[in-house]
Amino acid sequence: MRQILLLACLTTTSFAAKPAKLPADSSLTPQAIPSNADNSAGVIGEVVSAVQGKRPDDDSHWQKAYPAAAAGMKRIVIHLDAQADEYAWKIELSVGKVMETDGVNHIGGGAKIAEKTVDGWGYSYFEAKADGPMATTLIGVPPGTPKVTRFVTMAGTGPVRYNSRLPLVVYVSEGLEVRYRLWKAEPETRKGEAG
Repeated sequence: MRQILLLACLTTTSFAAKPAKLPADSSLTPQAIPSNADNSAGVIGEVVSAVQGKRPDDDSHWQKAYPAAAAGMKRIVIHLDAQADEYAWKIELSVGKVMETDGVNHIGGGAKIAEKTVDGWGYSYFEAKADGPMATTLIGVPPGTPKVTRFVTMAGTGPVRYNSRLPLVVYVSEGLEVRYRLWKAEPETRKGEAG
């Protein structure tokens, strides 16, 4: 029985490893990434694939799966570029807001983020809501220290799956914004030594 199960797993794995064919239409077109491209989204590492394309419009199929935002919420949609090996990539979400700080103390908390599933579709999405007051350290601020305006993270996720075939959808409370960073694994692995 175990041999048959192992063979089925190997067959499934080798089938899944085949590269997917691009659609025949022009929805995806190869483009070179300019050397002066804006890197403000916090991309770590280099982009492996130069395949970029048009973003889905409001008539695309994913719009039917993800409902409009409820009152007091807004829907943030992140479309990821296709990568040669998407298993080597992860995405980290941060929910927060830009605010004036004293520049000395660390501020955070005040929101919760949870991963949920769209009923009937099986697609995952994230929902973040403000949840009480923010916490701060209580370090004394020297007189005359200038105020600093910066993005304050109120909630975040650990690195989650990178999937360019579906958008990453986050529902957030009005007044909050979503930022993200991309993580890329090194191509080589290291051997662990006995200790």
